[in-house]
Amino acid sequence: MPTIGSMQSRESPTGAAKRREVDTKIAQYLAANFPLGGDIASLAPTTSLLDAGVIDSTGVLELLTFIESEFGFVVPDEDLVPENFDSLDAIGRYVADRA
Repeated sequence: MPTIGSMQSRESPTGAAKRREVDTKIAQYLAANFPLGGDIASLAPTTSLLDAGVIDSTGVLELLTFIESEFGFVVPDEDLVPENFDSLDAIGRYVADRA
């Protein structure tokens, strides 16, 4: 099973390091704030966080607040789609591309 650190594709060394940092912060936030969702580290990077019961719709809003605060950018409404926020991989890619 891929790990969070292995979610990077063909990125530059700087991009890969940034992505690892983003992935780690997101995983730590989810583990600390949504403990009933199970072991975040055991999830495949592409597992739907909603389908796995890690977060619900309210949790998505809390996650967005964290992302905006932690990474210093505002997530526009048009970006609030599953392709950007449904899995650890999608979130990591989205945030790393914008932070």
